[in-house]
Amino acid sequence: MPVVSDGSSEQPRVEVLARDLAVPDLEVVAKRLLDFGMSRCKNSASEFRLKSRARRRAERWYKCRVAASGLKTAKSDHLAELSALAGSGARLVGPVTQHQGDELSAALHVDAPWFADVTTHIMVQLRRQISEGKVGMRLHPILLVGPFGNGKSKYARNLAALVNAPSHEIDVGSGSAGFRISGVERGWGSATPGVPVETIFKSGVANPFMIVNEIEKAGEMRSERVGGTTSIAVSLLQMLEPGTAAVFDCPYYRVRFNMSHLNWILTANTLETVPPPLLDRCHIFHVPRPAPEHLFALYDRMVGDLDTHLQSYGRDTLAKALRSPENFSLRLLNRMVDILRAESCRPVLN
Repeated sequence: MPVVSDGSSEQPRVEVLARDLAVPDLEVVAKRLLDFGMSRCKNSASEFRLKSRARRRAERWYKCRVAASGLKTAKSDHLAELSALAGSGARLVGPVTQHQGDELSAALHVDAPWFADVTTHIMVQLRRQISEGKVGMRLHPILLVGPFGNGKSKYARNLAALVNAPSHEIDVGSGSAGFRISGVERGWGSATPGVPVETIFKSGVANPFMIVNEIEKAGEMRSERVGGTTSIAVSLLQMLEPGTAAVFDCPYYRVRFNMSHLNWILTANTLETVPPPLLDRCHIFHVPRPAPEHLFALYDRMVGDLDTHLQSYGRDTLAKALRSPENFSLRLLNRMVDILRAESCRPVLN
């Protein structure tokens, strides 16, 4: 799909809906017809008739234009937002220079050095895209595999924040994750657009990050709701393949979206139950637990503004906890820091 410019923003835009779906507002058309009629009529007494005529002509034109655009099946309250997105396109965000890409990669590595292989892969991807003159960050789907609590989801959220792109997490364990990706067609009480489509509408960004947690449950989770039966694997496959993602037929809006610019990051604790077709579409990275030195460095950054006594007490506590590193996670580290911060806010009693 071609990149377009909005003429005012530095960020480029791309078509996520066909331009033919951009239908001018009915009221605007009616006013233009009225102004044209008034400019040719010198009798002010005929203004009422001109208004009625302009309105009728505008309504006929609008009805024909909507039918020709492919929005005939769209609900009236969706016409405006669909037309607006088709006309303006959606923004592409991400580094535009090699220096910006390298700074992003460096920031990722500082926060999570145990993800070094992933960060290197992203840096190489960014460098190639920028050198080829491509705009907007677009990563091949990534699957992060590793033990619980090693920061997989946090790493994905941090990447999205550094890119200044919206992100949304989808938990496969919820059971309805398939519908949350593809959406549910109108006519059912649970009708809703999928999270990817909804995110593009709300943010106006064509390449947001979709973070799918616990993808190892994809092979066993199916959802039966009013509106059909689906699985997370089936819904994901059409989104992870660029060719099918570019022609995604939204069951809710009943129009075709170009979803090929989305960034997908999947997480799993094991690969044993991940469906092979999903594995085939992702770059797979095995991420270890953070080493003790990584956790101490992260801890020091998190508590740098606290009282030195509390910092020392927390370090001692962390050292004791890391005697059994297999039972320690980043969640526990965050909880420990929260406790220290709460303690620092406690009033001093005389």
